[in-house]
Amino acid sequence: MRQPTPAPGALLDAGLLGAMGRWTWGAGAPEHPVAIALLAPPPQAGRKVACAVQALAEKTGMAPASELIPDIGPRVRVASESQLAACFDTASYTLLLPATPEVVALARRTGTLALALGLDPLFANVAWECVTQYVRQGVATDRIWFGSAGLLPEEVTASSAVG
Repeated sequence: MRQPTPAPGALLDAGLLGAMGRWTWGAGAPEHPVAIALLAPPPQAGRKVACAVQALAEKTGMAPASELIPDIGPRVRVASESQLAACFDTASYTLLLPATPEVVALARRTGTLALALGLDPLFANVAWECVTQYVRQGVATDRIWFGSAGLLPEEVTASSAVG
């Protein structure tokens, strides 16, 4: 069950979105593979940022892990063979997501990327085991919100990308 959204005390501007940790990977059964991107605020961001991240997730049409993953429309571009770019309604820029060529190829092949926004902080340089534990905990407690984003045409301008 969804909790009411606290009023965001911080705006997710380009600087804050750019400071978020970003991870991408491929998962799923061989017959239903999925490319996934996780975004999580840095530990120094504070509680207000978690509220702003949840507000962004809601505005984007995402849902907590306990609900069906909604289609949030085309929001992702292939920026290069090693980067995807996520677009949010609240911003006039895209957020670059580092990705392996395999994840980029998977997103191209399936035409989608599962976007996950974590509400709790996570250091950007943690070991993969910590990311796995963060995802497990976030899914179990509805502290990660998901949306299935479609791919946009392959073009992104360097001036509008936040990396």
